Amino acid sequence: MGAANLRQIGLSLSSELTTVPIAGLDDPHTSRVSIITYDETVNVKANFTELNSHADVSNVLLSLKVSNSSSAAGIEDAFWAAETMMIDCWIDTNEDCGINRQQAFVFIGASMK
Repeated sequence: MGAANLRQIGLSLSSELTTVPIAGLDDPHTSRVSIITYDETVNVKANFTELNSHADVSNVLLSLKVSNSSSAAGIEDAFWAAETMMIDCWIDTNEDCGINRQQAFVFIGASMK
């Protein structure tokens, strides 16, 4: 995927996610979003506690870069990262990850091909 296509995906996802209520951890009536990219490796761009507004989500989505790799081998690790993030939120009672709210994971393959 080229840079223009990745930007278009970022713009489209950003627009679609405006229908999802996203706010800080102090507002229990919102959803939590995590953004994960992968090529041959996985990269968590934002976990559940980092995105507190639609602007935060949009900024992360529009800052994504195309990888020079043609591999998508990291897709399995991306799903494992998401599962680990959810488990960590359940275990960590000192940090409210918003696990009792709706969660959305955004997975984006960042490879060139």
